[in-house]
Amino acid sequence: MKLDRVKLNRKYNLGNYETLDVCFEAETTEQDNPLDVLKGLEDMAELYLQTRLSKTEQKPEPKPQPKPTQKSVLDEFPPDYRSHLTLKDDKIYCEFVERNIWTEINQIARSIGFEYVAGKGAHWEARNNG
Repeated sequence: MKLDRVKLNRKYNLGNYETLDVCFEAETTEQDNPLDVLKGLEDMAELYLQTRLSKTEQKPEPKPQPKPTQKSVLDEFPPDYRSHLTLKDDKIYCEFVERNIWTEINQIARSIGFEYVAGKGAHWEARNNG
């Protein structure tokens, strides 16, 4: 009986509980030695693995977004409003101001990604975009 097909299945451990399953299959003729064909498939699987690993290593790590700092966030407000504002733990607090000033501060805070949280200790909080 002559083999007409050779199949190779491999599971590679990539680390961090990740694996890569590969399967290569080749048809053979009467002149082919099945062990030679199998060796060729093993070489192809190794080449595929190396190519796959080199592609994943080339991915640049995403740069973490800097946390808002007092300077960067408060610089978005006009200088005469900054004296009424305090930034603490990614929250903007405002002392008591006239309604029209509060409305303008609210519009600016919302435009830079903050949401108003009403109640005792009312403040604007950075929106969770995750």
